[in-house]
Amino acid sequence: MHQGTCLGNRETYHLQMESKARTGTPSPSDDIVRRFGFLLTPGFAPLGFFAALEVLRTANRFLNRSFYGWQVFSVDGDPVTASNGVSIIADQSIADTDNLDSVFVCAGFEPKKSADAKTLAWLHRHYRYGVGLGAISTGTYILA
Repeated sequence: MHQGTCLGNRETYHLQMESKARTGTPSPSDDIVRRFGFLLTPGFAPLGFFAALEVLRTANRFLNRSFYGWQVFSVDGDPVTASNGVSIIADQSIADTDNLDSVFVCAGFEPKKSADAKTLAWLHRHYRYGVGLGAISTGTYILA
């Protein structure tokens, strides 16, 4: 999305809306129907994570609205480095989550290191409140 300083508010708004419609990426102010959370653990497998995001983003694009929304979490809110060395910035820590319909745990080669008491308690709490839980790659170890 390109915004020039010479554009007025109305023109800027239209550029933002056109850009969002092209990409399918929701904004925080959208009226989202289904909210997904992705918990990234150190060394997570990026292919599965990005594939899941792309499905949601593409669905939004075809629906021409932000039906699906997502947030990325880490245990402490800090960036998380994937197995390929790329760091992803978390939207927030697991302590700051709310209003999720589903959570996916994304892990990599050493999921046991991420199955700590704080993470497991967070997952159990979401399960008790009816949040759907899923896993990508070895995130299944953490859910088991």
